[in-house]
Amino acid sequence: MLDRWTFITTTLAQRELHFSLARFRRETVNPGVNRTEISAYNEILFLLNAEKMPVGTRFLSDTNIFDVEQAVSTDSMEEFGGLLTVIFPAQITKPLSIEFLQIIK
Repeated sequence: MLDRWTFITTTLAQRELHFSLARFRRETVNPGVNRTEISAYNEILFLLNAEKMPVGTRFLSDTNIFDVEQAVSTDSMEEFGGLLTVIFPAQITKPLSIEFLQIIK
């Protein structure tokens, strides 16, 4: 099993990136929505719950594109920066939480 914190700190150290704050961030998507935008400027968002997203969900940011497929590993550590757009395959029928580890540079 992936130790997420070790993975993140090692990845940032390899890039010689230093951060001032790391915290949990949750974005809630309301029913009836099929697209949302999340601002991630001057920060990095590491997606923590990809396995809970509907199959076919697409995450698009200035730094990464990630499509949720049928077998998403719980060890997935996709990262995003800039403007993150999340597109769902259909309108959400109940509230959905997207969870991130937020790294502020």
